[in-house]
Amino acid sequence: MTYVLLLAFLPQDDFDSLRQALFAAVAAGDHAAIQKPFSRLLEFDNARLPGSLIDAYDKIPPLLKTLDKEKLRLERIMEDTKDRYVNGKNMGDPPEFLKAREQYGKVNGRIATLQIYQPRFLRGMERLSSPEAIGAVIQVTKRADWYVRAHAVTALAGK
Repeated sequence: MTYVLLLAFLPQDDFDSLRQALFAAVAAGDHAAIQKPFSRLLEFDNARLPGSLIDAYDKIPPLLKTLDKEKLRLERIMEDTKDRYVNGKNMGDPPEFLKAREQYGKVNGRIATLQIYQPRFLRGMERLSSPEAIGAVIQVTKRADWYVRAHAVTALAGK
């Protein structure tokens, strides 16, 4: 009975909530929102961390593909709505152009953030030092993606 009461007062492991916060921040492409859970997750030196870092890494390519399509769509809108004068009359749509240009800047910012964090997630494996975490990194070397394997080998080479 005493053991159950002690368990109730022990601090809860927030690894899973941090992992979900990281994934949500990656989906949003927000630098500040990614950095906080990423930094906190790196404090966990356990076997779950390499898999979580790779999961975050794996979420980025489809997001980049979607953002690239959005970027092209916005470029077309800006081209269609830019100022162009015919017989002294503006045939463009300045408000629509400005709206598209603002969205274009935000999309470029999200793309840049994701491109920055993609290798950072894998480099996070270099901080691991516990035997169970290193064992998980060794399992990562069996993945098909050469880029992920290269980061795992680099992480292991520093140990």
